[in-house]
Amino acid sequence: MNTFSLALRNLMRNRRRSLATLLALAIGASSILLFGGYSANIKYSMLTAYVRNGGHLQIQQRNFFLFGNGNPSGYAISDYQKLAMLIRDDSELRGRVVVTTPILQFNGIAGNTNAGVSRPVVATGYVASDVSLMRKWDEYNIHFDSIPFALDGEASDSVIVGTGVARVLLLCAPLKVVDCPSPEVPALSITRAMPADILALSESEDKRSRGSENLRAVGKGARIELLAGQSRGAPNVAALNVIAAEGQGFKEVDEVAVVLHFKQAESLVYGRLPARATAIMIQLAHTGDIKVVTERIRQIISAGAPGQSLAVLDFETLNPFYIQTRQLFDMIFGFIYALIGGIVLFTVSNTMNAAVVERTSEVG
Repeated sequence: MNTFSLALRNLMRNRRRSLATLLALAIGASSILLFGGYSANIKYSMLTAYVRNGGHLQIQQRNFFLFGNGNPSGYAISDYQKLAMLIRDDSELRGRVVVTTPILQFNGIAGNTNAGVSRPVVATGYVASDVSLMRKWDEYNIHFDSIPFALDGEASDSVIVGTGVARVLLLCAPLKVVDCPSPEVPALSITRAMPADILALSESEDKRSRGSENLRAVGKGARIELLAGQSRGAPNVAALNVIAAEGQGFKEVDEVAVVLHFKQAESLVYGRLPARATAIMIQLAHTGDIKVVTERIRQIISAGAPGQSLAVLDFETLNPFYIQTRQLFDMIFGFIYALIGGIVLFTVSNTMNAAVVERTSEVG
């Protein structure tokens, strides 16, 4: 008690200096905690966004992540329905796996024949109801707006395009895209890029599809033609109804993104051949179960699909930008921590040294 009383009396000897030191400690601690909270919010917000869009895990052909963009059908998963069913029905994964759904990604050319423009795109087929369920995931209570998936409940020929695709294909007006500039060159003076035979095939497909029962969304947005190469190498084209243009977060992705129904994508790429999927997305109830679920899925793959060379990749591997962002904020946080810590330490040391120097004669 005597030691504590002596220290307290020494602090009270010069109240202004002691108050300034305590204020520096408080500001330093608050700054570190504030930036740490901001960094954690960025981390969990990005994690939630990636998991909502692509799941915690994806099952792919072993080399699809490195080479699959050039030949999606060559790196596709055969008999994906059986593998997905084995994962859903597994007793060890029940309660841990929320969604198991296939996706099909392929390259193509999207064209607006009315305006005479076209561009290469990357199309992805989703099961709309599964994507709507995935968008409800919010383990960390980020409270993102749960935007419903626009394709859910829409006709089979409905598609969503990136705002960049809508701009290039001159679809901003019918889709009511805001802040979308118009080209200086009139659309009618642009040379029609789509060959005549492909255009005829598109028109015949459009007429055939208009007679079906699945065109309840026609006229809601705009029409485009999507040309894709089938697995056998022959071209295939479908006339599709664009119901919305959505920003994809990155300009590079926004310029090429086309999202359509999984069954429509199967029809374009495989026709009457046995359908395949380029990946199976798996969303978990809790992120902490990734390691356990990954090991179990590998066991299921070994037993249920022994003839295929499949890999299980987590969302961090699939999204390098997430890891890069975390490393950036960790580096910034470490620098700020060291800087503020040094300032606080210097302030406290200066206060202590001043107190000792002032009372040197008394100590002597």
